[in-house]
Amino acid sequence: MSLFVGALACSGDRSGDGQQTTTNAQDAVPSNGTTGALVPPSPVAPAVVTSPASAATTATQPPAATSTNSGAAPSSAGSPGPSGTLVSSAGGPNALPTMGPSSVPTPASPGSPSTSDSASSMGGAGGAMGPTLPATGGAAPMGSGGMGAVPAPVQADIEGAGMMAGKCTLGAGMQQGDGETMEQYFGADVTRDGKNYRMITNGWGMNWMSHDISWLGSSISINTYEGSRQSNGAPAGYPSVFCGRYSETSLDCGLPMALGSVTALNTAVSWSHPMADGTYNVAYDVWLGDGSGTGFRSLQSYFMVWLKDPAEEGPAGTLQEEGVTVPNAPGTWNIVAGMVNNLPIVNYVRAEGDELHAIAFNIMDFIHDAQTRNLNFPGNDLLAVAIGFEIWQGPVTGLKLNDFCLDIQ
Repeated sequence: MSLFVGALACSGDRSGDGQQTTTNAQDAVPSNGTTGALVPPSPVAPAVVTSPASAATTATQPPAATSTNSGAAPSSAGSPGPSGTLVSSAGGPNALPTMGPSSVPTPASPGSPSTSDSASSMGGAGGAMGPTLPATGGAAPMGSGGMGAVPAPVQADIEGAGMMAGKCTLGAGMQQGDGETMEQYFGADVTRDGKNYRMITNGWGMNWMSHDISWLGSSISINTYEGSRQSNGAPAGYPSVFCGRYSETSLDCGLPMALGSVTALNTAVSWSHPMADGTYNVAYDVWLGDGSGTGFRSLQSYFMVWLKDPAEEGPAGTLQEEGVTVPNAPGTWNIVAGMVNNLPIVNYVRAEGDELHAIAFNIMDFIHDAQTRNLNFPGNDLLAVAIGFEIWQGPVTGLKLNDFCLDIQ
């Protein structure tokens, strides 16, 4: 998970106090994650944006919580997702640290604990479940980006085109807001069919090296990515797209909202990676808490849905059940639950090798299923929903979030 667009996810700030505790999946002995804010590296090349700059910002803080790895020590930072380490950001909408969603080691075998370090830029649910930290705010942007003058249609030939959930239809929609950047922390407001989202590059991990990321509306292309997992298992970053109050805050998109008032949280996503290089997850990072609060102080728990669980990495927590079915959702899922950044986290995870490249579903079906199983994830308000990639090992080339949308009812 990410507190920031990670993680976490991945995936935001999983640890309310900026400290994460992770467990090595091999010996199940807890170890302390890094604490404090991540220090951004020396200035990188300026972002290049093809549309007006008004909506883009360069973030200077680390990502949110990050995901966990199996058999590896968790790590997370920056705008970490659920499992990454917390990083404090200076400036930006929230001026809070962000991490990747999970960055916690996956359990080596059923029932074994996995460590997670998520840091979000705030974002990202992902990786071994870890909390996400806030995304770094924005020191003066080094590049411009934001809303393009002319919306562009979503690719109609993507995997899953035509799949529907509520008003979300994959491969059918108009994207607006585009650009490209190499900045470690960069955010831009974008739209899909007129609905607001925010994109964050969220390179919060201590072992982040470089990336080249471009975007068009809610679609993100990881053109190149270099970095590696931290010694505690946290990922290098959690590039993601979100709606709501995450490590940063998007423009009005319908969130936060009282959880009891949400009748459906329809979503659809499609992703692809022809090169199939590197190690990463694909995960939703949902933040729950007190909507009347501000920043990470309002965050009370993380809820993640992993569409891809990479070998040697996994969500934070302990395996609760495996091979469960969720009403109206395809296939079977493993449930991993525990603590990240001193906050509860619940992960629904596809088995390794059984990844979903496209899906249209109601996130509330997973939340209701978890409630019937008496799993612990407090929070009366739905704060944010993010989707992204917790990346543990590069190089990663040509990884793409083809389309993403959210329909809140």
